[in-house]
Amino acid sequence: MTTDPSAPVRQVMVSSPRLPAPRIVALLDDPELAEAAAANPALPVDQMQRILDGMPVG
Repeated sequence: MTTDPSAPVRQVMVSSPRLPAPRIVALLDDPELAEAAAANPALPVDQMQRILDGMPVG
């Protein structure tokens, strides 16, 4: 469903904690879905850290 033609459906599916972790990680590289993937509570901690390490401080 993360490849559904409907953008709202993709957004909901990417936000699901039932989505397999490898798929969530892969979607971090999708400009349309990266934000929802990053907010997914099932995102592995090492990927959360990678995102945080890339944020500006200050």
